[in-house]
Amino acid sequence: MTDHLKKLIKTAIKLEQALAEYGQSPESYSVLRSEEMMGVAIRYGVYPTKPIMGFKQENWDNGGPVRKLVSKLDEHGVQPKSLISCEYKKALNKDSHSNPRFKTDRNEYYFYPQQAAKKKIKA
Repeated sequence: MTDHLKKLIKTAIKLEQALAEYGQSPESYSVLRSEEMMGVAIRYGVYPTKPIMGFKQENWDNGGPVRKLVSKLDEHGVQPKSLISCEYKKALNKDSHSNPRFKTDRNEYYFYPQQAAKKKIKA
């Protein structure tokens, strides 16, 4: 396992913990998109308020780092194990012959804070 992958997994664990803490709060939603997840990540100190890693502020605010983290974890085949309260649907090629019901032209990211909170409580 490379140092870069270890860093990604460490960030994913912090993100999962932040998601679980948020999921225990009364104002938490049952499902978050990446933009909302970025707000949670900033609120719980996983990411700073100002952009780093070459992101522009608008990409930072709309969840760019969270989406990049999930896609990188997916590339390495560890996303479902390291960020367990996230559902990632990768965009399919429009020429694909798979079921059209599952086709999407954009990657989709869903985060489940209340599910993360339940898993944290059980642990």
